[in-house]
Amino acid sequence: MLVNLDFEVRSTIDLPTQGLDNYCKDPSTEVICMAYSKDNGPVELWTPTTQLPQFMYDKTTTFQGWNVMFEWHIMKYVLGLDVDINQCVDTMAWAAANNIPQGLDEAGSFMDAEHQKDPIGKRLIQKLCKPQKDGTFNKDPVLLKQMYDYCAQDVRTEMALGSVLRPLEDVEQAVWTLTQRINTRGVPVDPREL
Repeated sequence: MLVNLDFEVRSTIDLPTQGLDNYCKDPSTEVICMAYSKDNGPVELWTPTTQLPQFMYDKTTTFQGWNVMFEWHIMKYVLGLDVDINQCVDTMAWAAANNIPQGLDEAGSFMDAEHQKDPIGKRLIQKLCKPQKDGTFNKDPVLLKQMYDYCAQDVRTEMALGSVLRPLEDVEQAVWTLTQRINTRGVPVDPREL
């Protein structure tokens, strides 16, 4: 089964300054929602108030997303799932291989994709994904509904681009997978010491 997916996540950790590993491994990091499509079907929504869909545990599921290693890190470190990097396909890597912009919004615009990224995302991320001044997270149901819609639209945009971009050839996919394995092993570096 092919699952196109996107997570929206909140944390007290600042992702750009602290890095993805610190972000995903911090106990404050939690999933707001996951939008997904099974085998290019309609986009569905999961929230942590319900059980994870069974396909999330299936070793035969292929997970596809834009910069899918973010999703992989969320699945592994936040949700505690055992997902192999071989199960991942990165549509953003397809964009790079096709020599088009690698930002989802820019790629959608460049390719005049059927679905486009919703520009409301930056505002929603500021309001819902980062703590308020008192340290708590905003749980406004109106904003959360907008976030769910935004997340679903990201999946539609990713799928629209995936339907027109040349996928990675087998050797390119193997290099991508190896690169991600190397990156996940990595060498921890304190950027303040550089």
